[in-house]
Amino acid sequence: AGAEAPAILLAAESAAASESAARALVSEGLGSALLPLLSPSTPKQTAELALRLLSAASKHAAPDLSQRLLKDGVLPALLPLLALALGDAVAVRVAALLHALADSPSSRF
Repeated sequence: AGAEAPAILLAAESAAASESAARALVSEGLGSALLPLLSPSTPKQTAELALRLLSAASKHAAPDLSQRLLKDGVLPALLPLLALALGDAVAVRVAALLHALADSPSSRF
């Protein structure tokens, strides 16, 4: 990953440890900001860091966090990434994030 790696790691650790940190990141447009890092052309390590941060933010039991990430457009970016990464660690991260987003009360019918 490039120069953004330490910042993404720090943000992921903060979001995982604190719902209020996750809420602050999501309210500032975390999903939209990370969309370019979820492109199939993004280096694998960078995409993994972006997925780690999104997963950390979505792990809290706050339905509005997952709903905001979905509104930011992360789902359409994750599906092609999953198809390209089948069978490796990125696919596992994508599948875990999709599961967390789908399991949110805000995305249930």
